[in-house]
Amino acid sequence: MRSAASGSISGKVVFAASNRPAERVRVDLILPTGAWAANSYTDWSGEFDFDTLRPGDYRVVVNQPGYERVEENVDMDFASRWVQLRLTEVRPQVNGEIGAAVSVRELSIPVKARKAFKSGLELLATKDTPGALKSFEQAVKRFPAYYEAYHQIGMAYLELGHREDAEQAFKRSIELSSGRYAPAQIALGAVFCDRGKFIEAERSIREGLELDDAPWLSHYMLAKALFGLGRWDEAERSVHEVIARKSDLPESYLLLSGIHFNQDNYIALLDDLDDYLRLDGESSTAAEARTLREKVKLALAQENHAAASLTR
Repeated sequence: MRSAASGSISGKVVFAASNRPAERVRVDLILPTGAWAANSYTDWSGEFDFDTLRPGDYRVVVNQPGYERVEENVDMDFASRWVQLRLTEVRPQVNGEIGAAVSVRELSIPVKARKAFKSGLELLATKDTPGALKSFEQAVKRFPAYYEAYHQIGMAYLELGHREDAEQAFKRSIELSSGRYAPAQIALGAVFCDRGKFIEAERSIREGLELDDAPWLSHYMLAKALFGLGRWDEAERSVHEVIARKSDLPESYLLLSGIHFNQDNYIALLDDLDDYLRLDGESSTAAEARTLREKVKLALAQENHAAASLTR
């Protein structure tokens, strides 16, 4: 069985101006001596995680270009600690002061389009999905090449259950970005997975991973696609990539249990179910996992008994 982690530091990075999650942001863990210990990347919800840590004083640091450096001291024992870090934009250059670098493309986006996009993100954060969708549509109306807004349109459509519309929005985002915007590639792959189109899903997700292999969700969706294709060994490797980035995701261990079931690896399957139940012990799926666990244990016991009888 796997041993429990000594302790962990997890948290969330958000943009101070809008309170929306900051995705794909690097977070560094610093020792009291000032030495670098580890790094992680935030997922699409802005969350990060460092696990299997020894007790001690740590600093969690984000030094994101265009934003003020932010850090938090964490006194950690064997328990888990959670922190929230807020990113504040560096002030624009005024009277010779040093400000944030702004890309040519960002400068080309009309102010009203950027405001509509920001409004959409804020509405999404408050669960006003229809309102957010209208704002994102206003953004692309004012700036038709706004591929980030098309991606968010797709995400809004997903929330509303309109998968075909979401697929078209993600494809438009990919087209406008010349295939260089990873979130849209991954989101399209997720839609393909949901529709059982696993070959197309794998292709889209791998293209996204070539652009950015940090987010755990990308590896999780690849694992699901590979699982759907029956490529168990590759799917297992992808799940372990997820666990390396986010060790407390119950769905990872549930997916692993399915992989090990198909590999007839029932010892590993029991470990997977134990890990899953450690993270999610209350849901209806947890009840099903407990039932499966007992059946597997019984089958293994009977198998061992039969093997022992043959050796007598």
